[in-house]
Amino acid sequence: MEIKLIACDLDGTLLDSRGRLSPENLDAIRRMTDKGYCFVPTSGRNREQIPQALQQFPGIRYLITLSGACVTQLPEGKALFRHPLSREHADRLLRIGKQQGAAVLLYTPEGVLLEHGALEQRQDRALLEDAIGICRPVEDAQAFCLAEDVQVEKAVFFCRDAAQETRLHQALDDGTFQLCVSAENCLEVTARGIHKATGIRALLLRLKLLPEQVLTIGDSGNDVSMLELTPNSFAVANAMPEAKRAARHLTVSNDQHVALRIARLLGI
Repeated sequence: MEIKLIACDLDGTLLDSRGRLSPENLDAIRRMTDKGYCFVPTSGRNREQIPQALQQFPGIRYLITLSGACVTQLPEGKALFRHPLSREHADRLLRIGKQQGAAVLLYTPEGVLLEHGALEQRQDRALLEDAIGICRPVEDAQAFCLAEDVQVEKAVFFCRDAAQETRLHQALDDGTFQLCVSAENCLEVTARGIHKATGIRALLLRLKLLPEQVLTIGDSGNDVSMLELTPNSFAVANAMPEAKRAARHLTVSNDQHVALRIARLLGI
């Protein structure tokens, strides 16, 4: 079946190992959209963290963000799909995280909240570089959300080590939440059943397309659901083992212009 839509992860996939969007990738996206392909950046980031070069790209009409919890139409910025955690579940999630001693990064409609302890627990700070500039630091995320009546769309817990991550995962793994490991000692949490494949399916329903008409590319645990969605799935060479197991095909690393390789596979 002919490919109509390309859902491409950003960090570790479309963006290189320094977080840059290469001119080669931008040119490949332009050639794909000129040929009528729907190219959809599909990210764990929120919209504010998506590179402006992609948000303002004339051929890009949709974004899937927050690991599938939000689908946005461009250029209007209209949310077509949004699925936050219930307030009860968000409070429980934050309470368990605090009990386990894990600091948290919270994505909300009002912006990104960063608990102070997250800065201490991520010694490399690499995963926080994009968030620090736009986030609001808070001392206690649970207390702040309760006091300000903040809606939580996604949480990322930063654990000190693998043992703490395992304990937190076990404490949360009761069917209430969608859990995945998105990076080393990072546990990503959304509402139950909400993941990147959910966002893609919401968009396919709007566009009247089938999963078989989608090509997906990714590298991490939060890409597994979309890589399993379609037979046209690719894991980059630098992908986590679980992403490679979920994908049907392997492709080049994120430092070798992934969009360019996909365009060539499509004969463009």
